[in-house]
Parts: sequence; C-alpha cells; structure tokens
Amino acid sequence: MWPFFPIPVSSDILNRIESNKPMSETSDAVALRVQFGKVFKIWFARNGWPQDVPHKLHDVIPTGGPWNSQVSVCMSGRLEPKVGFFLACGAFNKLIADQSFTGVSNAKLLAHIKGAEPLRMNNGQPFTAPDFFSLYTGLLEVPTAYQMPELPDLTDDDAKARSVAMRAAFQKIAAYRMLSPMAAWESLLPLLSSMSIEQRNRFKEVLSGWADYSAAELEAMPSNRTEYAYAPGIALYDWDQGNTSPDIAQLLEDCIG
Repeated sequence: MWPFFPIPVSSDILNRIESNKPMSETSDAVALRVQFGKVFKIWFARNGWPQDVPHKLHDVIPTGGPWNSQVSVCMSGRLEPKVGFFLACGAFNKLIADQSFTGVSNAKLLAHIKGAEPLRMNNGQPFTAPDFFSLYTGLLEVPTAYQMPELPDLTDDDAKARSVAMRAAFQKIAAYRMLSPMAAWESLLPLLSSMSIEQRNRFKEVLSGWADYSAAELEAMPSNRTEYAYAPGIALYDWDQGNTSPDIAQLLEDCIG
C-alpha cells in the first residue's frame, strides 16, 4: 500500500520507500542533489553572496547555519544533510525575507543582506524549512524563477582558462593606462569589496602568474551580475569601464565566461 502524498512524488522515491533502499544510493537521488545545488548557486549568485554569508549572519543572529562547508558541498551536488540543515536554511531564509537584522553591525555583511531576496515559491512565499526539504527530496518542483537552461558545469580547465584571460586583461589594461603592476593593483582594489582578504590575496597571486584558479575557488565568489560569472572577472570588467581596445574587450568577455 503506497503512503499518501499530497503532491506528486517521483517514481524513484516511491520505489525507495517500497524497497527501504537509502536515498543516497538511487540514481534519481543524485540528480535531485545536483538540482538542489544548482538552485542554491542561482539564489546566491543573484544576491551576490559569497558562501559564508549565512554563517556570518549566524554569528550575530543564531540560525544554526547553513555553514560554509555545507553550502559549498550543496552547490557541488554532493550534500547529504541531516534535519538541522533544512531547519537552518528555513531560519536564514526567514531573516532575509523579514529583513530583520537587529544587532548586525558589520558593514560588509549588511551590504550583502540588506535588500537581498529570499528563496521564494512560485506563489511568492519564502521557502520554509519543510520547503527546503521537499525541494531536496523531489517532493517539490524547482520554482519557475530558478529553472535555468542546462549549462556545462565549470571545470578546473575552464577556471584555468579564465585565469589566463584575467592575467592578460590586467596586464593590457595596466599598460593602456601606463600603470605599474602595483599601481594597477591599487587601482583595482576598490572593486574587490565583495571578496574576503584571503580571496583578494589569491586574486593577486593569479594576476601575478603564481597560480590559477580552481573551479571551486571561482564558484565561492559569485557575482549578482549573472549566474555564471564570478567576482574576479566582473571586477576586471568594471575596472576597464569600456575604455580600451576591442582585443581587451574580448579578453574581458573570456574572463566572465
């Protein structure tokens, strides 16, 4: 006898219930985790949030998370969370929806959360903890606003190619402006306010040619400009302000994908 569900349930979940097979072992469950992670990516990107925004907000207004590591693994489609994760997501989303941030004094954090959008249902209601759980398990369809065309996942090779383009663009814009590398970096710094000190230092290493970004590093620095661009590339794009040559414009397009 099937259990009663008030909303459509995938055949994979029903088969799992019947067989007592763990959800993590089913093929549809893997796809659902990936889908859930993509929704998180889009939500964070549209708000221009680094992955640590919920954690930093919890430090002032306890929500239980979600923690940086959970958000990172979630976005990669590999998270198998416990109940606390969904409760934390619901509590965090409610704070964003209510715009209630009493006690938050960190200007950088406030810049990220003031005016930010909660994850919403198709009817406009903010997601609650049960909604996050239902989305994760496939009991709830992805809201229309978060149903994006399938694009290839960012790979380490893609990240390396973007790193190469960033270096070339940085050097050419600096040369165009007759700036030394240090003067160029200092000119770029005001556009990196969304990055942590560690992320800025890493960007400096990439621009200096000492390192290349990995896919995970870029995905930890989303931009609210578009779902598939990242903060370092957008910063270079804004730094140029459209004042340079077509070849530099092409490099900048390569930086942001």
